[in-house]
Amino acid sequence: MTDSMSLTFEDLQQLDNPMNGAHLETVAAIAELFRSLRERKPFLFELRGDNGFMLTVGFAGNCGSMQYSPSNGSPPYLMAVADDGR
Repeated sequence: MTDSMSLTFEDLQQLDNPMNGAHLETVAAIAELFRSLRERKPFLFELRGDNGFMLTVGFAGNCGSMQYSPSNGSPPYLMAVADDGR
């Protein structure tokens, strides 16, 4: 098991985002990214791993969604869901 990772950020709503193409290599860098995006209106972004997989993230402050899939767009697509607590 390894603690290293390499993710590339791509904003799917704001194509001129200066963070597009940024490489994130630590948990702290990913946490800082999420903190910096907390005030934005809901939007989608991708975190592409160097392992051939990606997360498509729907981000809306304190809630969101995630889909895990191969970076080449082929299935399977795994979507995270949660009980709404009712």
